[in-house]
Amino acid sequence: TLINQITIPESVEQLGSQIFDNCRNLQKVIFPENSQLKTIDVNCFIYSFIREISIPKHVKCIKNGTFSFCSNLVKVEFDKDSELVSIEARAFYNSAIQQLILPKGIKELKEEWCSKTAKLNFISIPDDNEYFKSYNNQVLFGKSSKESGYDIIYFVSRSIEKFELPIEIPKLNSYSFEHCRKIDTIEFPENTKLEIIDRYSFSYSSIKSITIPKSVKIINDDAFFECFNIEEFEFEEDSRLNELGKYAFAHSTIKNIRLPKDIETIEERTFSNCHQLERIEFCEESKLNKIRKNSFSNSTIRKINFPKSISTLEEGWCRFTPNLTEIELSRENKNFIVYNHEILIGKRTENEDNFDEIYFANRNIKEVFIPSTIKRINSFAFSDCKSIQKVEFGEGSELVEIGKGSFSYSS
Repeated sequence: TLINQITIPESVEQLGSQIFDNCRNLQKVIFPENSQLKTIDVNCFIYSFIREISIPKHVKCIKNGTFSFCSNLVKVEFDKDSELVSIEARAFYNSAIQQLILPKGIKELKEEWCSKTAKLNFISIPDDNEYFKSYNNQVLFGKSSKESGYDIIYFVSRSIEKFELPIEIPKLNSYSFEHCRKIDTIEFPENTKLEIIDRYSFSYSSIKSITIPKSVKIINDDAFFECFNIEEFEFEEDSRLNELGKYAFAHSTIKNIRLPKDIETIEERTFSNCHQLERIEFCEESKLNKIRKNSFSNSTIRKINFPKSISTLEEGWCRFTPNLTEIELSRENKNFIVYNHEILIGKRTENEDNFDEIYFANRNIKEVFIPSTIKRINSFAFSDCKSIQKVEFGEGSELVEIGKGSFSYSS
């Protein structure tokens, strides 16, 4: 369409989904002062070139994807008597929005409401709003309940350079610091109450160093996804962290990490595509018992020291780990043994005494002798062994199964 400006008649009550989808010439939509519009449906302006818009007062919700992929969008504001109460997920996803002026009646900002808003630098809300408050038009605080104080950070300006977390904040909401590409670090007060770093909180940010306070219990999925500047990542002593989500550090530049003792599981792809990762360590008191599939896939990890508590390595846990050449195992571990300093052997049946399944071989191994007592070779156990030249089986071998991809990408 060649439409670059349109005035919506005041009698219109609903704009359906995708009405202005891919309107590449549309820059301005005008609503009369007495507009009766109540509903703007999902993806209404998706991929349009709209630049600014003032939403009529009777619209109660900005729905999923309304302004997503609007690459020329700069400013969205609302009538001074706006009845808006909610903004849904991905409302501004991958748009170029720079300014968002919220109305006094807004009550709810749903999960992902501000995802992929890399240019959103200004956010304001009237002082008499009961649910949110803005600080210097750069930080948006919210409440976990109507009766609580402002105890959640919902959004931080994408151009912020320094940030000191208020002591009373227990949660960083999902996407709160996403795409903050001028920030180097975040400072935490000594007695911070922070407990939750939610999904994508720091994803795509320029964070270089961070020390996670001991009060933090949960780091959710993708929290530090594609953080390409991370140089130092540490946990305070006596950390209470007990949950580390999927993709938490995926595609980041993290190099070394020592995980807190209360972490029991490394989830799928937590460290996948970490192309500078070298070492993961666990303390003697570690409660780690499980590593899920693809936890380190396509990473450059070189060394892991397994604690005495580790009991489960899922199929594919070591897939695509071509640099993993050193595994250390606590002498007190009863579930695995290291054979000939090169091969990790475990039990097919947890409660039995026989170590009869090969789980992993150092990726620089050259020759392999597989004991006759081995009954199974686990998936990807010898994958990426680029120097392997000879595999020999013990006389009277009891081997019954060779798992998926066991020797894939080996020499």
